[in-house]
Amino acid sequence: MKVMDMIREEAQRTYVLVRLGVVKGAEVITWATDLVTQLEDPPLELLELVTTPADDFAGVLTWLTRLRVGADVWVARREAMPAVYRYLLAHPHEAERVANALFLEMAGSYSDMPEDLHFVYRTDEAFSLAREGAHGDLPTATREFMLELEKFGASNE
Repeated sequence: MKVMDMIREEAQRTYVLVRLGVVKGAEVITWATDLVTQLEDPPLELLELVTTPADDFAGVLTWLTRLRVGADVWVARREAMPAVYRYLLAHPHEAERVANALFLEMAGSYSDMPEDLHFVYRTDEAFSLAREGAHGDLPTATREFMLELEKFGASNE
């Protein structure tokens, strides 16, 4: 895989993780800075990302968006799952919020969505029903969400 292709794929995966609230701007800037120091001729978008303030959420997403053009969105979303799993191991109280953010990230893509990611819809519904008291409870919804995420493994970083 070419360097720019790898940057695109990583930018797409990172974009998903930032939108989910799993990765913060400072982590993105660190990744970009490390990459710039390794490349002989870094792309302009990467240089712009490095100079973006870490707390400028819109700016970070803008430059990640420009870097991710041409990346396979489904590969990146799938590859983001281990990081989401690790994040929720450390922050289980965030499970409902992250499940909803994941649903919103993928909403409208059901017809194109790979079968192994369909759990996103079921998980968001499980949290909604538990929150309303209609079916199940939040600890069970959290456990089931974690089991689905665990299927993707905990590696990838």
